[in-house]
Amino acid sequence: MKKTSFGESHLIDCDFKETLLEKSDFRRCDLKGTLFHQCSLKEADFRCASHYDIDPLSNDIQKGKFSTLDALSLLKGFQITLE
Repeated sequence: MKKTSFGESHLIDCDFKETLLEKSDFRRCDLKGTLFHQCSLKEADFRCASHYDIDPLSNDIQKGKFSTLDALSLLKGFQITLE
């Protein structure tokens, strides 16, 4: 599924396990309930995507593109407090 364009889609409750999604386009996607586990998301574009929950420890997100505020969700798995 490398270089797949999902742009502006509603990918609700999808399950991506061990999926090659390098350079894929998730811009403006609603990803509510979607699971990414052991995926290659290198250079994938998540700018303006919503409701995503991506664990950077179990997925490769090198050179991924994320909106600044939404990128804070990438820290959820670290169980830290931001003030």
